[in-house]
Amino acid sequence: IILFGTFNLDAHYKGSLILKELLYLLDKDLDNINLNNVQLVTFGNKNNFHLNLKNIKWQHLGLINSDHLLNLLYRAADMLLCPSIIDNGPHIVIEALLNDLPIVAFNQGVAQDVILNGINGYLIPCYDKFAFVKAIHNIIFYKKINIKNIKNKNLKFNFTNLFEINQITKYAQCDLKNKIITDKKIVAHEST
Repeated sequence: IILFGTFNLDAHYKGSLILKELLYLLDKDLDNINLNNVQLVTFGNKNNFHLNLKNIKWQHLGLINSDHLLNLLYRAADMLLCPSIIDNGPHIVIEALLNDLPIVAFNQGVAQDVILNGINGYLIPCYDKFAFVKAIHNIIFYKKINIKNIKNKNLKFNFTNLFEINQITKYAQCDLKNKIITDKKIVAHEST
C-alpha cells in the first residue's frame, strides 16, 4: 500500500503533478514485471486530481478528520510518498515517521532533517523522478527499509525563524534551478 495525502490533492506545491508522473512511471514498470497487487491510497480533498493507472489500484478515502483513523492508515500502509516541492513541512512526514511508516520524499523541508536515507526512508534530489521511482521499487520489491529498527531514536526538530528562512531559501533555489533547466530545454528545442 502506497499512501499519499494532503488537504488538496491537486495542490501544485504538494507535488501533485510530479506524483502523477511518478505513478505513471511506476505503473509502466509494474506492467513489465506483471505485478498487480500494488495499491495507492490517497486522502484529502480530491478536487480535480484524477489518475488512470493500469496496474496500480487506486482508492481515495476523502478528507480524514480523525487522528485515530489517520494513525491506523499510516500503520496499514507500506510507504508514504511525499513529492512536495515547495513546502516547509510537510507535517505528514513527521506523522508518518511517528507511526513507523517509511517515506520517499524530495530532499527539502522537514524531510531532510528527519529521514535517514536508506534507514527510515529515502531522500531524493528535487525533481529526480527516476530516483524517486527507484526508491519506491526498493521498498516494494526488496523491503530494504525497516523503520522499527530505529524506533527508539530521538528525532530532534529545529523550527526556529532562522531555520524557516533557510528552508524557504532552499526551496526557492531548488525551484529556480528546475526552472532554469526547463527554460534551457525550451530554448534549445525552439532553436532546432
